Amino acid sequence: MISSTFSLKTRCRTLSSELQTKWMHVEQLHIPNPNAVIPADDADVLAPVIEMQQTGKWPIKRNRINKFMEEPLKRLRMHNSSTVVHSITKYGLRPNGSRIRQACVMCFTPGADGIKRETTHYCAVCDVPLCVTPFSTTNSSTCFQKWHHVQDLPREQTRRTQALAESRK
Repeated sequence: MISSTFSLKTRCRTLSSELQTKWMHVEQLHIPNPNAVIPADDADVLAPVIEMQQTGKWPIKRNRINKFMEEPLKRLRMHNSSTVVHSITKYGLRPNGSRIRQACVMCFTPGADGIKRETTHYCAVCDVPLCVTPFSTTNSSTCFQKWHHVQDLPREQTRRTQALAESRK
C-alpha cells in the first residue's frame, strides 16, 4: 500500500513538472498555480493531452465530436476541478484587428449545405470553439454548457443543428 501511494505521488510530481516544462500554454488551462503539485485525478486526466501535444496531435482539429466521445478525451471533457477549469476564452485578434472566428463544434454540420454558427470563444482546456449564447429563448443552455455535461455529443449536435435550422426558416 505504501509503495502504490508513493508511486502515485511520484507520478503527480512528474506530471506537474511536465506541465511546467513541456506544456506550451499552461496559462490557457487556467491552472491557478502551475507550480503546485497536481492532484492524482487531474494528473491522470491531463497526461494523455500532454502526450498528444508532444506528438503533435493536440489540439484536435478534425472529428472533434467523435474524438471527444472516446476515452481519454471524454474524461477530459467531463472533468472539472479546482485545477482543471473549463473556462470560456476569447480568441485573439488577427493582424488586421478583427477577432478570430471559428464554427462552433456543437452547432455545425459539415457539407455544402452545412449549418453553422461562428463563435469568437473556445474552451481553454478542450481547445474547441463553442458558442456562449443560446440560440433560442426556450432553451437557455449554451453549446459550451452542453459540451461539458452531455454524455451523447453526436445526438446533442444533431438536435442543436436541427433547432438552429428551424430558427432560420
